[in-house]
Amino acid sequence: MPTTRPRPISLALALLLALAIIPTGAAALEGGYRMPPAVLADMIDAPPTPRVDVSPDRAWILLMDSPGLPSIEEVAQPELRLAGMRINPATNGPSRQRTLSGLRFRRLSD
Repeated sequence: MPTTRPRPISLALALLLALAIIPTGAAALEGGYRMPPAVLADMIDAPPTPRVDVSPDRAWILLMDSPGLPSIEEVAQPELRLAGMRINPATNGPSRQRTLSGLRFRRLSD
């Protein structure tokens, strides 16, 4: 099967496009951080959909609520990485563990 080589014109066009984008990104950084529109911010800050677990007899469901996205302070904390695990050196425990903020039982017949 013959191999195809990129055309010099397409490479030059890609290079020009990349150079045109770089100054735009630098200009955006000069203005500082800008908040997104309220509609987008509300979508990001909305609580996540609860996880669901069904009882063995299929009569009840457990709705497990979890908090939203972690804060910048939580994500920026130092962590050690060992064999795919992330360890918080201050607590010697997991760095980013998922927690629950609420449990609710519902009868499936309701």
